[in-house]
Amino acid sequence: MRCTSVTWCRSVAVTLTVVAGLATFGLAACQSSPMTPPATPTASEPRPQRVMTPGEIRLMLVGNTIYQTGVEDGVPWEWVATYEADGSMRGRTWSRRGTWEAGGRWKTTNDNLFCREWNRYWSKYGCYKIYSYGDVLIFKKVSGSGDNVQQAKSLAGNPYKL
Repeated sequence: MRCTSVTWCRSVAVTLTVVAGLATFGLAACQSSPMTPPATPTASEPRPQRVMTPGEIRLMLVGNTIYQTGVEDGVPWEWVATYEADGSMRGRTWSRRGTWEAGGRWKTTNDNLFCREWNRYWSKYGCYKIYSYGDVLIFKKVSGSGDNVQQAKSLAGNPYKL
């Protein structure tokens, strides 16, 4: 291609640059699907965390269900629990090894703790700080028995009919 005027050559160069940029953008857009999940934060990228207050804990728990999954000795399990305003709670866990149910009591304290005591099967008395990451909850043990850190989700109502 031979330019006959400086203005015409500049407009052709700009046009070619824009077309090349759009083609590159379009190719990149075709390569990533809208269904591709966002990158998972790494340990060096701390996620925002906030300790829930006693009022927020009660609002989240009463009349709702907490749901967890995990693996123990290579066997996947699921666990659910519901919490009532009177401080009672009911839970169920199941895996290919069987199903177990238990009851117990729960409360919140003025120093932002969630404390619970199961009457059988699971760890007895323990208190946790609950951190909210959107719809994911992290229970970090402060005292007593139970796992040091538990991750769970809050489900509306009592879908497991506990």
